[in-house]
Amino acid sequence: MEINRIEKVSLNPIGLNQRKEENSSSEFVNFLKEALNRVNDLQKDYENKANDFLLGNDVNVHNLMISAEKAKLSLELTVQIRNKAIEAYQEIMRMQI
Repeated sequence: MEINRIEKVSLNPIGLNQRKEENSSSEFVNFLKEALNRVNDLQKDYENKANDFLLGNDVNVHNLMISAEKAKLSLELTVQIRNKAIEAYQEIMRMQI
């Protein structure tokens, strides 16, 4: 006779809300991961173009500069978003219950 494992059972409607919150938080995490991957891709694209330019390959200077600015701006935006998130966290931690 096989015994199956009993999964966690919640008859509490709050448990349903928690699942929705978990789904929305996982969606947010996925959004952040995708955004960071895009920033990383822009950085890699610039690095590849810069290496090609330094090696003497046929790279348009204006495309190289555009890639550099995209990489720079995306990184600056990411840093500013991180700073705002840290400020918000610190503000929440200062709140009295």
